[in-house]
Amino acid sequence: MFVRPIFIERDPQGKASGRFDELLIDAAPIQKVELLHVTIGDADAIEDGTAQQFSELVTRIDLTTGAPTTWFEDTDGTPFQALLHRDTGDTLKVLQGLVPGGATPLLDTPELLLRLPRKVASLAEGDQTRIYNRRILEEGEEVPVDEDGRQLSQLTYLNLPIDQQGQVLHFEVAGLTAEGEPRQRLVEEFDYRSLPDSAQGEVRYFRKLVGSGGEFPFDRDGERLTESAYNRLSAERGSVRGLGELVRIGFRASVLLNGTTLDVAIRDSEGESAWQQVDAGDATPLRPGTGLSIAVPFSRQVVRDLEVEPRAFSPNDDGVNDHTEIRFSVANVNVARQIEVRIYDLSGRLVWQDERMTFGGQSFLWDGSDRSGSRVAPGLYLCRVEVDADA
Repeated sequence: MFVRPIFIERDPQGKASGRFDELLIDAAPIQKVELLHVTIGDADAIEDGTAQQFSELVTRIDLTTGAPTTWFEDTDGTPFQALLHRDTGDTLKVLQGLVPGGATPLLDTPELLLRLPRKVASLAEGDQTRIYNRRILEEGEEVPVDEDGRQLSQLTYLNLPIDQQGQVLHFEVAGLTAEGEPRQRLVEEFDYRSLPDSAQGEVRYFRKLVGSGGEFPFDRDGERLTESAYNRLSAERGSVRGLGELVRIGFRASVLLNGTTLDVAIRDSEGESAWQQVDAGDATPLRPGTGLSIAVPFSRQVVRDLEVEPRAFSPNDDGVNDHTEIRFSVANVNVARQIEVRIYDLSGRLVWQDERMTFGGQSFLWDGSDRSGSRVAPGLYLCRVEVDADA
């Protein structure tokens, strides 16, 4: 998962946004999430492997017991485990959640609470890392995006209400820029249709604003604002937003419900700042996808990964193999359901059962007793698991 902050650096109508160094990831109804690594840096550094990555679990010797431990205590007394970036010696603190090879978390929760070694910074200033906005206050002005900020296409333009369909601009490719990008010039639609395909440039669709307007990173022709174009604005000058470093979080989890959505929030650990929710979106071109939902191969199977261990056991109260454990996962449900585990003899007679209201990963223990508490005779028995799930 990638998190890309966008910081408000200048805002004529308000104040700049703060930085953050804490992330909270809630994966419910997933019950077990293991943090594998966290990487901080720009997209190029992450792609070529030079970004700062935290993946090595830190251990120390407990001065009281003399045994190795992965637990540390922060200056305020908060316990944490730590992942190390060996080149710099920086550590990332894991305040909640599982770490492979680490100790059992103090709280039984599907959440990961991470504190970065520093606040996430803005990328170096430039037109590619800054979003310059123009304030539009008058109803009826036009912008080349839909209400969600997505560039309008012919299809989305035609799906707009008639009173919101604005102008359509046509551009001819008139050469290349020094960077090798197409240089376009505005032409009439008739002239555009007469051009060869190789000379036909962009067709830009506009939406008429209804209501109080807003902020948009485009000039009146739909061109993305640069710093110089922004500085030429006067009353229309809006906020400037800066792209921050990417934070990549790698984790491992057993996903039992297709479409499980992660809830992600950030905050500054200093002071009493509130958690800010992270919105789904296209954080980086390094990976496809724009959502926080986890997609897995679809299956209608509800009971998965059924195991009985040990299959042969001897309940004679000697402390060795006195019971067997029945383990399985309940998938495709996200609320508690009635679960029943039944043990039958080979004649089909029910000898023992247990039930509970829950979901997710399950573990039932059978000590070889029947429903009256008497020990059953040695032999072969059948285990049946039933879940009251919707058809």
